[in-house]
Amino acid sequence: MALLVASGFPNAHRDLGSVLQNEQETVGIRVLAAAHLGRIGAHAAVEILIRNSHIRDERILAVIMTALGRIGDRSALDLVLNVKEQATGVASSQAAFAAKLLSHRLGLR
Repeated sequence: MALLVASGFPNAHRDLGSVLQNEQETVGIRVLAAAHLGRIGAHAAVEILIRNSHIRDERILAVIMTALGRIGDRSALDLVLNVKEQATGVASSQAAFAAKLLSHRLGLR
């Protein structure tokens, strides 16, 4: 996955999104896909992360929140705040941190 991102392949976000969505993949592979989406930084990657924020596995959701905190835009903030309130454990704490990152980067309180 790191090589895919480093290659600059224009549709890398689609391939990583397919892995993230695939419930037949292991949690570890899906976590890596979410983390690498967070390194792409393109709006398309943000959209994929937002679309997959319904995933209930706490480990995957936590990495999605971390990625959104790093590359998300205004459209991600309300979602992150919602996850902070609805999720538990590490996913909730990562959503709280992501909300702070997003707010700071966007110049919000």
